[in-house]
Amino acid sequence: MAGQQDKSFVRTFVGVIAVLVVVTIVLIVLAGRTGLTPGAQEERQELARERAEQRLQPIGAVRVGGEPMPEVFQAQAAAAGPRSAEDIVQGVCGACHSTGVMNAPKIGDEAAWKERMGQGLDTVVKHAITGIRGMPPKGGDTSLSDDEVRSAVLLMLEKSGISAQ
Repeated sequence: MAGQQDKSFVRTFVGVIAVLVVVTIVLIVLAGRTGLTPGAQEERQELARERAEQRLQPIGAVRVGGEPMPEVFQAQAAAAGPRSAEDIVQGVCGACHSTGVMNAPKIGDEAAWKERMGQGLDTVVKHAITGIRGMPPKGGDTSLSDDEVRSAVLLMLEKSGISAQ
């Protein structure tokens, strides 16, 4: 009886091993057909690494005084292309000029803008570019070009009823 059990165990054991070998071969064949080759795995790892690097890029920087903008952000600003005057006024200038924060002339306040225009358009634009009193250079967005700042100033003047042309 013990011999019979041993033979039964060996048959079962060999059968299980044979099934596992067949399953392994099938999985290897399927892996080859689905692109899970070593080269494809390396490509996927490289792609995953690139995506991780993109996610880890800084979204901002702290600058003190007149430090230049980091190259990463200069490149991003250049790649984005020029912005419209309306976008700049809404996204940058409007933060102070729509509410009059720190005595900034409100958009639409013709008298306040006429007072500043007494200095001349070039001076008003120069102050917008370099900053004046509580206003930071370029309204705090140093990625703006001088031409973009000028167009935003002209739009704010226009919305305030002043023709600077």
